[in-house]
Amino acid sequence: MPDATTSTPGTAASVWLRNLRPAAAVPESASTAATVADAVDRIGPGPVEWAGEVGGSMATRIIGEIPELGGGTEQFDTLRMGTESSAIRSLLWISGLADSLPAVT
Repeated sequence: MPDATTSTPGTAASVWLRNLRPAAAVPESASTAATVADAVDRIGPGPVEWAGEVGGSMATRIIGEIPELGGGTEQFDTLRMGTESSAIRSLLWISGLADSLPAVT
């Protein structure tokens, strides 16, 4: 039986990833519906929601470190689009299910 250290895409290697869940309710995704739908199809809703939580935390941390990037909701949401997208992409690559990824939107 494969264990969690195997690298076969979509099997035991991604069990831990598929079990990811956000710690709290997350706001609506900053990514497009197409990006979210593709990621949910590949890795499931829990990991995608977790990536949204991480993306929001990253954006908050970045603005805390570099206040010039802040300034309001619009600036935060723009930054969150990038951080959330990066988190989603990272999970897709880690899962081994990143073949033929659509463009980041």
